[in-house]
Amino acid sequence: MSNNQNLTDLKNQIKTSIRRNSEQGFFTYGGCNRVCGEMLSIMQNVEASTDAVKAFGIYTMVLLEAIKLISHADTSSGVAGDVIRGCLIEIGMLCQTADDENHKHFFDTIIKTAKNKAFKDWSGDAYRLLKSAVYFIHNQKQAQKVYDVFPLLGTMYDGKDYPDKLLITHGIIERLEGKEAADKYLMDNIGVPEIRVIAVENALAAKNYPLTEKLCIEALKKDPRGYFNTPAPWAYYLERLYTETAIEEKLTEMIRFILLNGDTSYYKKLKEIYLQQSRWEQEREPLLEELSKAYMSHQYALLLAQEGESQKLLEIIMKNKSYITDFGKQLAESFPKETYGIYEEYIVEQAKEATDREKYKNVCKIIKNFYEAGGKAEAIEMIDRLCGIYQRRPAMLEELAGLKRKLSR
Repeated sequence: MSNNQNLTDLKNQIKTSIRRNSEQGFFTYGGCNRVCGEMLSIMQNVEASTDAVKAFGIYTMVLLEAIKLISHADTSSGVAGDVIRGCLIEIGMLCQTADDENHKHFFDTIIKTAKNKAFKDWSGDAYRLLKSAVYFIHNQKQAQKVYDVFPLLGTMYDGKDYPDKLLITHGIIERLEGKEAADKYLMDNIGVPEIRVIAVENALAAKNYPLTEKLCIEALKKDPRGYFNTPAPWAYYLERLYTETAIEEKLTEMIRFILLNGDTSYYKKLKEIYLQQSRWEQEREPLLEELSKAYMSHQYALLLAQEGESQKLLEIIMKNKSYITDFGKQLAESFPKETYGIYEEYIVEQAKEATDREKYKNVCKIIKNFYEAGGKAEAIEMIDRLCGIYQRRPAMLEELAGLKRKLSR
């Protein structure tokens, strides 16, 4: 079977899955997952292939089919995004290592695919695909073919250029005009975070520490926070800078900054520094107090649990009883009486608010957690107590009776 026939068969395989899982042209949560599962299976089989052209064709085909799918599907599970990201990564890797005789085919295919109307509402993904074309650019004619795609993809909703458009342009300039021109382009567009990252990494690689520090501090002043409640990347670059230059005071300050801005893994780093400086005992209490204000209460509780700060963890859970199911087992080792008391109070509260079977089951889960935390007799007593209080709730009594049988075995 030829490569083209094989590609056609795989495309038909995806089309068949699409027909089976479409509901009047739309894909429900489950339908989308099933189609994407088919795509992922095809991608996994491609990984074992040693034929780069065949693999490139399959990844490009799957990418395009996934883009077509997401415009008409419930993609909330994230699997469709996994398919798209996986294809883009594999295409990029194949382009980086492509043999010379495949350059034109890969380049032309990327340009053609990025122009496909399926990308009309997904320009960001088209730009990410187009980045792989940069590996093959050796002259202005090829560069112009890439630039000609830009108007078709447009700008972001706020009218600004997609960052990948700028990264593509930077890559082309570097290949055709050299490093000096590329560096100038970086500085001209330094306000774009993705461009600043390249400038910072270049400066660090060249050991241009003053420029590295300047670029990072400027960005941190503008926005100290990154994604998912973590510090911006500039803080980590500064940590690397101060580590390389052995500037202890600034390094300590930056590690502290990273910790206070949400990266709990830096607690151990800061503690180690303070221990080396014989300052830990004097810094511990003020630091924990500062963290209690900087962190959300559950995040702070997690940190206390990780560091074995049981007394402070108890204080947090006394104010937030719902945390007992997360930390009760650990807390009971040091404070069994207090822990059991919190469990009992929380169970009584939840039972009082429970109004349906699902909520009754949740009460039983808490009681089971209480039992597993060491309060075996107390948990059984709590079941009996609730049975006495809520004799007019047959569904609740049924759930409690079932739990009691399991715990009493």
